[in-house]
Amino acid sequence: MSFDARYQPATQPVAETNMRAYSGCGAWEEVYTGWASDDQQYYWRAFDVNVVPLDTRYHERRDRMAF
Repeated sequence: MSFDARYQPATQPVAETNMRAYSGCGAWEEVYTGWASDDQQYYWRAFDVNVVPLDTRYHERRDRMAF
């Protein structure tokens, strides 16, 4: 298994796409299958995370400039 970690202040919003299991790993339930303990599963649910839709404007502007 591999994962990609990003860090930011807890007060900043998080894109909803970043709350999904990593591409190709299936749903979180599948990721957690076989874990000996559920202590750390869904750890983010203990926090008041401001989840927002993914803002694609940066990539759209970048693509317009490139093409």
